[in-house]
Amino acid sequence: MKHVLIIEDELAIAETLTYACIEAGIATTHCLFGHEGIAATQKQAFDFVVLDVGLPDMTGFDVCKQIRASAKTSISSMPILFLTARNHEIDRIVCLEIGADDYVTKTFSPREVVARINGIFDGPAISKQATSRRRNQSFSTRRKCLPHSILGPVFRANALRIFVIKNLNSATKTRIFARYAHGYCMGAGRKHLRAHGGCAH
Repeated sequence: MKHVLIIEDELAIAETLTYACIEAGIATTHCLFGHEGIAATQKQAFDFVVLDVGLPDMTGFDVCKQIRASAKTSISSMPILFLTARNHEIDRIVCLEIGADDYVTKTFSPREVVARINGIFDGPAISKQATSRRRNQSFSTRRKCLPHSILGPVFRANALRIFVIKNLNSATKTRIFARYAHGYCMGAGRKHLRAHGGCAH
């Protein structure tokens, strides 16, 4: 029997998902907080993680990154499906870039979540291998595959937003941030970036 870890702070959603999983023959464990979910993965084996983005103690993004960074392959390779109330393209991109296998936008059908769990978990071996490789490939590596000359302002803006979201808890030095944001200019003492063409003085 599959065992799914649900990390969700809204009890109504968690209970609905739990019921749908049980009806489909899937065992569940529920955690209200991100740190509880991370601790649970260290104590017990799970086949799948359903993870809310907006948790009380930490973001789902941080939980995902910690799971993916685990030294134990059985933990770092667990499929992760995000539950998110954010419907913007950039948020969906971030979910996938940091290692999630799929995402569902709230409000959603519990049956759809169960179908996605089964689809990912029972997918072909070749697909699973490709997904595993994608999880271990950083966004920065994929970004280098495209010449900077063809990365337009919109793409660079989205890349920069992804960088910011993925490093919310990092103490990023200004010069490192500016170097990553190639194609942008930063005025002294300013708290914002603008794409070249140009920067107001």
